[in-house]
Amino acid sequence: MKIILFVLFLVLPQFSIIAQEKGILLQKKDSERTDFLVEHKRIKVVTTDGRSFFGRFSIIDDKTFSINNTLIPIDSIEKIKRKSLTSTITTPVICSLGIIFILGGTAVAATGGSEAIVGLGLISSGFTLPLIALISNRHPKNQWEFSIGGVPSN
Repeated sequence: MKIILFVLFLVLPQFSIIAQEKGILLQKKDSERTDFLVEHKRIKVVTTDGRSFFGRFSIIDDKTFSINNTLIPIDSIEKIKRKSLTSTITTPVICSLGIIFILGGTAVAATGGSEAIVGLGLISSGFTLPLIALISNRHPKNQWEFSIGGVPSN
């Protein structure tokens, strides 16, 4: 019995070393940057025919994955975006905060005087905050190459 347990403790760690996580590998065309989307994470995909899918994805084979039981070939992706639960919650908050900054900055700048500089700062940050929240984590097909595989080695 001790020999069997000893052999199991020697063999089982080897399988975890060899095993790789599957997912979607994103490689930027004009640089060495790579992103990796681990399987079962929330993503939003827009296909070449204009349909969009949102949810957790599962890998079917080397050319296909599924979102909500819909098969999507990797070649038909036009845009892919990581959609974590945190970003889903914080994006509307950041956009609302940007609108408040724009309105407050406009009110302060309209009063004139030395406070107008503060108002201009609020207006510029009010435009920047929503743009950063809405543009982040986008991977369009014209800038990225998509493939299904394991975790890239560095």
